[in-house]
Amino acid sequence: LAEVDAAGLKATDKITSLVAGIQRQAVETNAQADRSFRTGIVAALSIAVGILIFAILSTVIFSLAVTRPLRALAEYLERVALMDVGMDMGLDPAQLSWLWEIRQMQRSFGTTVKNLIELRKFMPQTLFAGETTDKLGREGSVGSCPSPTHLVDSVEEVAFPAPVTVPPLAL
Repeated sequence: LAEVDAAGLKATDKITSLVAGIQRQAVETNAQADRSFRTGIVAALSIAVGILIFAILSTVIFSLAVTRPLRALAEYLERVALMDVGMDMGLDPAQLSWLWEIRQMQRSFGTTVKNLIELRKFMPQTLFAGETTDKLGREGSVGSCPSPTHLVDSVEEVAFPAPVTVPPLAL
């Protein structure tokens, strides 16, 4: 009986040591999996932050690429509305936008200004005499036309003709 008990104890010790070894391996494997999971989360968050920073920067750059040329074009249009089409109205090729649509608008505007300068040669200079400041209070250049709002103070001063009624044609 003592031999059976000794053999049973040896078998129990072997099983206990095997179970303990399996548990140690499981703990080490779980720790490695935990480290791998955390590393993956950190990598995914880093990539997401990088994409977010790239998106913000590209949005700022693109919006500046659109708004700066349009703002300059709007300032030129204000001047043209006041017939201030001096020689400094030409767009420098370095100022042209890299966006095709805006570049086309800039070129079309340049052509319009050139044509207005040519047309101005045939217009009486009395059209260009008058105030030297525009409606924004800026000094006008030589030959600039005053704002058309200086001609009348209110809409009531303008005499509009009575509407004309045309009788229908009899067929």
